[in-house]
Amino acid sequence: MPVAFTQEIISQQWNAALLRSVVTNKMIALGYLSEGATGDDLFFSLDVPTTAPKDKGFIRLNIGNNTATNIRMQQWFSDSYTANALTNPVISFNDAVSGSANIGYGSNEIFPIRFCTFKSSEIAALSLMRSDNNAGLATVGFLFPSVRASWWDNNSMYAFCGGDATFNSLRCYAVNQLSNGQVDLTFQPASAPSNINPGGTRDLIRRIIVSASGSGIVVGASSTDLGVIGAANLNALTQIQDQGQTWVNIRSGSSLAVRIL
Repeated sequence: MPVAFTQEIISQQWNAALLRSVVTNKMIALGYLSEGATGDDLFFSLDVPTTAPKDKGFIRLNIGNNTATNIRMQQWFSDSYTANALTNPVISFNDAVSGSANIGYGSNEIFPIRFCTFKSSEIAALSLMRSDNNAGLATVGFLFPSVRASWWDNNSMYAFCGGDATFNSLRCYAVNQLSNGQVDLTFQPASAPSNINPGGTRDLIRRIIVSASGSGIVVGASSTDLGVIGAANLNALTQIQDQGQTWVNIRSGSSLAVRIL
């Protein structure tokens, strides 16, 4: 089924505390349960669509001020949680906001941040970016492809976080079928076309095949409501029309995309 999509632009004189508050509200609206907060850390859990004994995923977000005029945002995840701590956490991205895509700001600056949510049986994710200059994109949350390999052990969670802030790669839990450590998975958006085809249409591959990076072992696949799109020269989070359907690209270039209502 198509992905439920919402977006909201909020203009504020932002600091880390304000951003933590808005992100918490958006995650709860996506179905995440707030597991508490300690300092700059926020903790969330989500019941994932699986028959595995481990059917709950946990996310830790660290949103703090690096300086008086700069915000950082980091994400970890796990399938186990104790009070305000993840057990054997896996890093998803390290400093997505003030690092790879800067949202620095003046001490008296008011600027807009665009918050977008994606919710279906296959995804529960929040993307945010500075909407006046398209900087600062980070995507947090889980992806659960609809089809998984038959060999996948039910004792291992079948849910993945973005391997980086772009959500253009995936990262597996520390407990998984492929190794005893974390495993990076890919749907290889870098290998997909990023150009516009003759006639003005965009390349769109409906369905992503998820494989283990380095080995090529196929882990699973999504439905045709998720795909990879050639989004060159498009801003992130742009609504794209293709064959009567509306899609949203998560990034520019070659990007994960979702079909929305």
